[in-house]
Amino acid sequence: MPEPRCINCARRAPWYCLLGNTSLSALQLLVGFIGGSTALIAEGIHTFTDVIGTVVVIVSRGVSAKPADQEHTYGHGKVEFIGSAFAYIALLFLSAAIFSGGLIMILTHHYRRPEVITILASCVAVLINGFMYKLGMCSGIRVNSPVLVANAFENRADAMSSAAVIVGISASIFIHPVCDPIAAMVVGVHIFINCMIR
Repeated sequence: MPEPRCINCARRAPWYCLLGNTSLSALQLLVGFIGGSTALIAEGIHTFTDVIGTVVVIVSRGVSAKPADQEHTYGHGKVEFIGSAFAYIALLFLSAAIFSGGLIMILTHHYRRPEVITILASCVAVLINGFMYKLGMCSGIRVNSPVLVANAFENRADAMSSAAVIVGISASIFIHPVCDPIAAMVVGVHIFINCMIR
């Protein structure tokens, strides 16, 4: 039986992630549009899907906590697995959209050199996602919640995607602007691979 403080942390963790992902998505999209970075915009869209995923976590955790009844004699725990599957399927579609969007930009030569501020926004994303990963993993393992663990892995994937975006934006500023849509495509591939190995 988990400690009461772990149970309380597991209840709060999705709400922290919801706040963090909502704020981060808004920051990435805003700075991405202002700074002209396709990769940061793609990462902002990816982060917005985490907002949806976190809502799924909150709902599925609430439903799975209900006691067993006549229709569900073993309880409602399977809802968490369904919630996890929903999040991964949505991410698969997103990965295809991000990859194809970056490819279209390269083929049509529709890209430009992003502003330096886009690198700073990506650095903030790495830090925030790292914190959310540690919080989600700790609480998910302690209370044996697959949906919290799945959400934590998604935050870790976001931190790694944001690190790739930093590299892509830096390369597009200092080497060639085409590196920015290439970085967006890398984000799409990273999301796809992360879904496949979970």
